[in-house]
Amino acid sequence: FISVTLPHIVAAAENISRSSKSSLSSRCCAVRLLGSVLRMGEIISPEIRSNVSESLHFSVGSQEPAEIQSLAVSMLVRGGGTSDFDQILAGLSQLEWSVRDAAVSTMLDRAPSIGPLLASVEAGTNSPSMIPLQRRAALEKSADESIRNAAIRIFGTATGAVSAETLADFVSKAHDGGDFLRGQALFLKQCANCHRISDAGHSVGPDLAEAADRPPQRLVSDILEPNRAVESRWQSTIVITNQGEALEGLLTSSGSDSVILQRPGGERNIVARADIDSVTSTGRSLMPDGFGKQLSTTDMADLITFLKSRKLPPVSRNSNVSLQITQ
Repeated sequence: FISVTLPHIVAAAENISRSSKSSLSSRCCAVRLLGSVLRMGEIISPEIRSNVSESLHFSVGSQEPAEIQSLAVSMLVRGGGTSDFDQILAGLSQLEWSVRDAAVSTMLDRAPSIGPLLASVEAGTNSPSMIPLQRRAALEKSADESIRNAAIRIFGTATGAVSAETLADFVSKAHDGGDFLRGQALFLKQCANCHRISDAGHSVGPDLAEAADRPPQRLVSDILEPNRAVESRWQSTIVITNQGEALEGLLTSSGSDSVILQRPGGERNIVARADIDSVTSTGRSLMPDGFGKQLSTTDMADLITFLKSRKLPPVSRNSNVSLQITQ
């Protein structure tokens, strides 16, 4: 019975999953059905398994809605063979962030895939930032010694870009306090392109209104090491169009027909799915690594004094408040 009807069921599901004329819910149901078939293992023929795998990989494409991609990648991780898993693992950095998160979450839910995922991070193929903060503690306390040790090695060194001594120097100076006006000038010149406080700046990156509630050590660390722990939604995405144009910004919407990038300066780009060659999450913040290295301990203290002030007096971006970053 199965050998007679299954090929027809699979063929129908493949057609629906690939059809832009089908509703999103119908396409998602078809992808789930294909994933269920993939998990049937040796019951299905190698030919059917190969066809299903090919269809699911096809659905993990930049011209497909994020919902379809996320479902397909999860199905491949759960039920695919070794080659399917290896292909997804190797291509994690090429996926848009919501799709990558779905893949990583599924990997972390399956014991056999955790080791290879962590190994890829240790090898430098994938970034530690791909592992959600809320999942790291469990990995560091895993009953599996190899996983536990790998997690400790990875997350114990993830903050190694700035030495403890350097961090302590900046934090100590920040605790001493700085000059509000110099900090304000520094924010307007260096930060307002992506951040907004009161009526100044652009709402591209995280809202800094809550910065006043953060301890100085956290603020210093976030500024010196912007890529130490970046939430997926704040990681930059690069969209390559069919014409070869490269657009980088925050992926704020990933719909069936288009994606929306919010870019520094407040620019908003809407790109049609049909015009997209690839969508890649960089795994990194829009904030450049080198920014914090331009700052002296005095500059950092000034900026943090301003950020923790909860207020922004009216001031023109062309204000004559002088700014000299100490080298």
